[in-house]
Amino acid sequence: MMMRLLLAATICLSFAATAPAEPAGAETKEVVKYQLLEWKNKHTRNNDDAEKLIKAFKTLKVEMEVSDHGNHKDVKYRCPKWKQLTVKDHDTAHQWEAWLKKLGFKTIHEH
Repeated sequence: MMMRLLLAATICLSFAATAPAEPAGAETKEVVKYQLLEWKNKHTRNNDDAEKLIKAFKTLKVEMEVSDHGNHKDVKYRCPKWKQLTVKDHDTAHQWEAWLKKLGFKTIHEH
């Protein structure tokens, strides 16, 4: 389940980074706010999983420390200040919100 959420988050990040600017009023954007005060640690199963997580955290401007253990990495992360992510639609916002919550973040996504 975690891998599917991580893959969905990576795909969403890739799309968000390459999506062209839309004309005003063309589509409603959704905002997901997130915060994580205390450090958390994610033990990844392999280096590919770790790199996807690291890429997502870099895009989200999350603080992190990475420990390399040869065949896998541990990613320690936090985000003490509230940050926000703007996405294209409501469903994408809910996917991000679920992924962030699964990793321990507080989230706000208002309807």
